[in-house]
Amino acid sequence: MDRDSLSQSVGIVLREARVKAGLSQEALADRAGVDRTFVGRIENGKQSPTLDTLARMAQALGLRPSEVLRQAEKRSPVGYSNHRRSEVDSNGDSD
Repeated sequence: MDRDSLSQSVGIVLREARVKAGLSQEALADRAGVDRTFVGRIENGKQSPTLDTLARMAQALGLRPSEVLRQAEKRSPVGYSNHRRSEVDSNGDSD
């Protein structure tokens, strides 16, 4: 999958969850221990969060990081999870 499309999808999922939770970017940033401008860059797909940052942001929004990624995969133009399953199925293993 194109990294940019996944990054953008993660940002969209985080923005929607933040808005649904009634939080400003600043409030989410405070809860997650990051700068407000960083939240904006992630939401706009300009920057990707580290796994630790994703976990903190997800927790601040009452989500699991895996749920954020699952929702982002569904939004991405390329079906990453389906692509990986095809590789596993055709090879007979997950390596």
